[in-house]
Amino acid sequence: MAHQLLYDLITLAMSAHRHTTAGDQRMTYYTSLTGLQAANTQLAATSNNVANVDTNSFKRSKTSFEAIYSSTLQQSPTQTGQGVAVASIQQDFGQGNIANSANQLDLAVLGNGFFPVKSSLDLRDMFTRDGAFKFNQDRFVVNSAGEFLQAARVDAAGNPLSTTLQSLQIPQKTTGQFRPTRQLELSNNFSAESKVINKAFNSQDPSTYSYKNNMELVDGTGKVHQGTLFYIKAREADQLNPTTDWKTVLMVDGQVVPVQPREYTRQAVPTKQANNEFIEWSGQGGGKDVIKLNASTQFDTTFNAVSLVGDRVYLGTGDSARQLGTVDPVNNGLNGKPLRINLARQEFENSNFTDTDGTGALKGWTRLDGQIRLDGQTRIAGFPTPVDVTAPAQSAGDGVITNNASFATGYSAAAGPDGTGTARLSSTATIDAGYGILRGPAIVSDKPVSLKPGDQVSFDWKASGGDDAYDVYAYLLNVDTGQTVKLLDQTGRTASDQTDWQTATQTVEAGGNYKFVFVSGSFDATGGRATGAQLFVDNIRTPATAPLNSSMLDPLVSYSQTLTDQAGLIRFDTSGNITPDLQQLQFQLQPGRPDLLSIQLKGSTQSPNAFALRSISQDGRPEGELTDIGIQKNGLVTGVYSNGHQAALGKILLANFTNTSELGQMGESRYIATAGSGAAFYGSPGDQGFGQVQSGALEKSNVNLTNEMVDLIAAQRNFQANAKAIETMSFMTKSLVDNIT
Repeated sequence: MAHQLLYDLITLAMSAHRHTTAGDQRMTYYTSLTGLQAANTQLAATSNNVANVDTNSFKRSKTSFEAIYSSTLQQSPTQTGQGVAVASIQQDFGQGNIANSANQLDLAVLGNGFFPVKSSLDLRDMFTRDGAFKFNQDRFVVNSAGEFLQAARVDAAGNPLSTTLQSLQIPQKTTGQFRPTRQLELSNNFSAESKVINKAFNSQDPSTYSYKNNMELVDGTGKVHQGTLFYIKAREADQLNPTTDWKTVLMVDGQVVPVQPREYTRQAVPTKQANNEFIEWSGQGGGKDVIKLNASTQFDTTFNAVSLVGDRVYLGTGDSARQLGTVDPVNNGLNGKPLRINLARQEFENSNFTDTDGTGALKGWTRLDGQIRLDGQTRIAGFPTPVDVTAPAQSAGDGVITNNASFATGYSAAAGPDGTGTARLSSTATIDAGYGILRGPAIVSDKPVSLKPGDQVSFDWKASGGDDAYDVYAYLLNVDTGQTVKLLDQTGRTASDQTDWQTATQTVEAGGNYKFVFVSGSFDATGGRATGAQLFVDNIRTPATAPLNSSMLDPLVSYSQTLTDQAGLIRFDTSGNITPDLQQLQFQLQPGRPDLLSIQLKGSTQSPNAFALRSISQDGRPEGELTDIGIQKNGLVTGVYSNGHQAALGKILLANFTNTSELGQMGESRYIATAGSGAAFYGSPGDQGFGQVQSGALEKSNVNLTNEMVDLIAAQRNFQANAKAIETMSFMTKSLVDNIT
């Protein structure tokens, strides 16, 4: 009976793990064993965290537990549990600290995302936050396990061409990326004080050239050559061609390079002739020479302003403009032809005194060849003359002719200010009273001109004595009212007095229809009674009838000669600016090849200052060695080469997952996608949902050693407590057996 009782007790004690009811014992061997196993798992996870506290990008693990209960159809309210189980070991993907590094290929993710890498063996896609990358022997970017960092291909601007990734490779040289020199830009200041050089060019003799620029040139094979551009002052500016020319010679590796011939234009001053029918300019007569008037969209109404609209030439009157003439349809200044302006008949007839009847008489004017008194009694054109109140103090008044009187008016071929003839009024006589004034002759315009208040009239005049001093007078006669407006009143002091051409101008205060009256005269300044002088008049100008002075058109006329340049000319205008048509030079670097070297001197100037190089640049570059790489926060990888070339080599895209906690761990801080994590999706660093990439830095472990030590103590306590429970159960069992036996 005793053995049977012991067997029953042991069987009852050891079956506690199989039959759990509300009345079961609260602690069994197997319940405590699950506690020991859970505590051991927690110790292992925490120990692994502590062991990897310095592992790059390591993510700490956290152990989660769940209670074990029996599963029956009817649960007892007094049921005890059957122990504990490990529910999961989850990784904490929180950000680790960032440590700076001197290696540009060390990368850290600031925020969410993983670097995509590919295995070198099975080409399996893996993901990591450990950015400790380096070059392999083929210049691919790999991690310590030899796995290849994946990146997107990019265009020249650094934009991804697709989301398809490939292994990132950084070439050591810009193989195939050299660029031959096709265009070179120079900016110099040329000294205007340089002397013209007429010697034959010799690169070894500095006296045969003015200045030079040295440069490097890259040919079509990537080879670098030494070039020198020499400048030779060839011509100073003059009146006919007011520009300065410089010849150029290009030498490459000590050999003169042929200049490419070109056509160019040169601004020059055309010759001119004028008469009362036309004004004409002519140049060198070359087939491509052009003389033209600079046209306007509408005529200029400014007084005396000349403008061209279409083929019509206008002169401004102050309010509007009147037509002066038209461009000749044949002699239009194009293709080597002269430029001719056919003049229209002016409203104020013969206002510039060029029209005669062949006898010297002036068309459009009435001549009064006799004595004229300015006393308010003598009548001209039906109205009394004005009274000259400014006679010299010692004057005896208008003299009375006694004998030898001679009066003459008419056309004079002597050139006036416009290069054409003038009106001439002259007289000689002996008067009967000393210090008297002889007036006459006079001319009066046949047709009146309409003027309004504020209008200005002007004319050119000069006077000279003869037998004695001159005394000249001119006025406007209002043919409606007889009122007069004085225009000129001048007296010489001696017979030798004379004036140069000058302009008299007067403003009209009252509107009306006016005629011009010019009166010549002489003052007996010596008291010897001999008199004689002359008056010249030209170019009467009014707002309505101002005549064309041929020089008024000159500023509107431009003349260009088309020439062929075989000397590599550059040219500066009178302001020291380089002319656009000769600022580009072309040279043929390699005979027989169509490739040309273009040298631009845009921005170059000429001034009294010394010659100076401001800037030089070119589009050529030789093959270069990699000197540096740059990885931007958006993942763009750029190579910098010794030839100055910068190339976008790829763009690192980051991967992310729907549930990162379900990623499969592959060791060495690498992960693979699982059904629980979902497939990887990619994006540019910095985009929404993705962190940025920092170059020259590594993400450290996110393990907090203090927290881990606390967890170790807790796990140790749990382990000891469960072990104590087993020890207690063992003691109870032994006591029971001992009591039975």
